[in-house]
Amino acid sequence: MKKSETFDTEISVLRKLNKREKYGFWMDLFKNPMSFFEQNTKYSIAIGFIFLIPFATVVGTIHLLPEMPPILKEAAGSLEIMATASFLILFFPMIYFEDKKRRKIDFVEEKMPGLLRDLSTLVENGLTVQEALLSLSDPPNNFFLKEIRLISLKMRAGISFEKCLDDFGKRYQSKLIRRAASVIGAAEKSGGRPALSVGSAAFDLQELVNAKKERESKQNTYGVILFISFFIFLGIAVLLVRQFTDLYSSASAFITSGSVSDMAILIGRLLLIQAFFLGLFAGKLKTGTIASGLKYSGLLMAAVCISFAAGTDIFN
Repeated sequence: MKKSETFDTEISVLRKLNKREKYGFWMDLFKNPMSFFEQNTKYSIAIGFIFLIPFATVVGTIHLLPEMPPILKEAAGSLEIMATASFLILFFPMIYFEDKKRRKIDFVEEKMPGLLRDLSTLVENGLTVQEALLSLSDPPNNFFLKEIRLISLKMRAGISFEKCLDDFGKRYQSKLIRRAASVIGAAEKSGGRPALSVGSAAFDLQELVNAKKERESKQNTYGVILFISFFIFLGIAVLLVRQFTDLYSSASAFITSGSVSDMAILIGRLLLIQAFFLGLFAGKLKTGTIASGLKYSGLLMAAVCISFAAGTDIFN
């Protein structure tokens, strides 16, 4: 009877896993949209398009109603300000979910070596990998509770621990965890003991995490230098545009105010382009992904618009 119940349980687990593989995309989307967009940040741009609809409605209302404050009408009539605002609204969901995903990946990679070390100790004391996982699925390990139980269920269905850990790395999009899975697989194929293979993976993963932190610390310094240089250049550009505008408007009869204004607007637009690409480069430098640089692009573009609107009035 017990064998029959175990067989039925394994069949049920396999069916759930097969269902998950076939319909996992739609199950995640409707069951937990926040988690879905966190794992699939590229789809979150659809939320940005939805947010643009009320924004466009508000801008249209500002243009149509004459009693609106002049400052709002000037902002709504500025191509540069509207383009920057649309960029921030469109990509804000992606920026939010990308940042949240990055923080979770960093947290998981930092905690995973300790979990593997605990697992290695339990296996060394005579437990199987599956029994050790069950003993670790206690409240103190609540963050990994769901993943530990999922790995345990997969192992009951006959899936190797290496494959389960690799799938875990894929879900969190962590190359370091997937590398730890490959270390365990290589050790098991060579005939090594499970405790040693898991312990070796824990040590290797810890070294990789430490190297990643050291690299990010150095890259953060480069990023700060980039931002400081940009803001110094932005401040100088605003001062020069303001000085030249005042100079030509009062002292030159041959240069029209329109040509000076066009030159100032051109400089402002070039700075917006520079801010966009500098932000992408800073994100690539810091995290290795261009998508995370959208946050810095948006902040730098907003800084350009605010600086020129307040310091020169050319975007009004």
